[in-house]
Amino acid sequence: MTGLSLAQLQAGMQAAIKDGEDAALDLIAAPPHNSRADRLATYRDAYRLRLAGILRDDFDALHAFLGDEQFDLVARAYIDACPSATRNARWYGERFAAFASQTPPWSAHPVIGDLAALQWALSSAFDAPDAPTASLDDMARIPPEKALSLRLQLHPSVAIVPISTNAAAILGALRRNEAPPAPQPEAAGAAILVWRLDMQARYRSLDEEEAMLLRETIDGARFGLLCEMAAMMSDPENAAMRVAGHLRGWVDSGLVSRFLPAGSA
Repeated sequence: MTGLSLAQLQAGMQAAIKDGEDAALDLIAAPPHNSRADRLATYRDAYRLRLAGILRDDFDALHAFLGDEQFDLVARAYIDACPSATRNARWYGERFAAFASQTPPWSAHPVIGDLAALQWALSSAFDAPDAPTASLDDMARIPPEKALSLRLQLHPSVAIVPISTNAAAILGALRRNEAPPAPQPEAAGAAILVWRLDMQARYRSLDEEEAMLLRETIDGARFGLLCEMAAMMSDPENAAMRVAGHLRGWVDSGLVSRFLPAGSA
């Protein structure tokens, strides 16, 4: 250890614990009753247990759904495949849903990835930056001649989670301490809306049209374009009325932060 700075010592121990490097064995004092390798293994086990605990907290509903044994299997596999890349434990589970969706054997059960993705979106909505929310009075003040060129800025917490199973129903049952329904496939294109209102993360199912309209809104589409796209999906004569109804619901639910006039950034 002679000649190493504190930063070098810390970096060596971090590499030994996180990455499995054994070069740091010489940095560890030999314990009286076991070996340096045993002591290093204790540190490594404690680190992995801490990461597993973070995942259990972040994905508590998935943990309850799978049970201890099955959740620990996917958690350990994730810890092996996805070392922590940030000092903030809040973000360690960022890749967990994608890992479960893409990695056998869990990828054969899409409800696992769906439930993880929904939980992650809800926690991200809770942590999203604060922003104002537009009101129905704000909406009523928009001149009719400017409506078609209007764009919407959605609240930073808004997210659309694509799903292929009834993960939302399962999560709802688990949150109510009820027995969850059996996993079932959803129709192609199914999606869940996630957002925050009154300091509470919320979610609800979206139909195909509303999901499309919200995605286009996020991409900056004008109200007029939204009406055109809705008309292409069904019932062209009533498309504008349907879009206006969606817009009113979004405003009433706190999804809209601002109405942006034409030409605004």
